[in-house]
Amino acid sequence: MEEPPSEVLTEQIVPPGYEAPRKRRTHTDMEVVLDPDYDCTQLDDPGLQLLGPEQEAFLADWSADLKASGQIGAVISASPWVHVAMYSPTSADLDSNAWPQSARNRALKAIGDAPVVMLHGDVHLGTLGRHGVDEFDDGPVTYSLPSFSSPASRFWKPLEAGQNREPGAPENTGQFHDRFGNKVTIYGAGNGLNGYGIILFDTKNRETELQFHPMDEARQPIKVDVPGWPRTVKFR
Repeated sequence: MEEPPSEVLTEQIVPPGYEAPRKRRTHTDMEVVLDPDYDCTQLDDPGLQLLGPEQEAFLADWSADLKASGQIGAVISASPWVHVAMYSPTSADLDSNAWPQSARNRALKAIGDAPVVMLHGDVHLGTLGRHGVDEFDDGPVTYSLPSFSSPASRFWKPLEAGQNREPGAPENTGQFHDRFGNKVTIYGAGNGLNGYGIILFDTKNRETELQFHPMDEARQPIKVDVPGWPRTVKFR
């Protein structure tokens, strides 16, 4: 179970002169760092938990069993293990699974090189990328499915263009360090789009196809090209 932000914070971190709105909004809660100059890497503590020792051990055993079986699979969690759903380009949400960083990295290392994709929801934003721990792309692919009914209230709009982008890809794709210092390679972000995802598992050819199907407010399909999708993940 993820530790509460109160383990490292006693009040919200805001820029000088900040005045909180009279009406409460989600991003005004203590767990959202609003000061763009604050170094969120200092909020890490190796003693804090994301999954906890028992779940980390279970995940490592499950991943080893999956590799030995010759099958492919998926790891499902509430939200991505990286901060890709923003209230603003400089905010940092401790309620994301990007924090605590050491615990996040332990969990990803428990998965290791198992033939899996990670699937998430909860953040009301469709994003597609790949986790990194010690190096970029040494973790599993991550697909956070788009919001189906609630408004797509968050977005992925980094201030700087990603490094090592794929040819012709938008500037908000490529390699980044999130606000907590975690490595991630972004393939696509469905900013402002609702929809649904389809995941196709081809066990014979050992590959998984990840799809994004946008919808309008009436939940009717719309023809919108969402860069990054569909994407096929091939396993050795």
